[in-house]
Amino acid sequence: MTLHLSNNEIGDIGMEHLSYGIQTNR
Repeated sequence: MTLHLSNNEIGDIGMEHLSYGIQTNR
């Protein structure tokens, strides 16, 4: 599976995953 994303899209996904991980770790 190959994803073609711009740097901005990759950053948005990363921030969403990071914030989700922080919420679930609490």
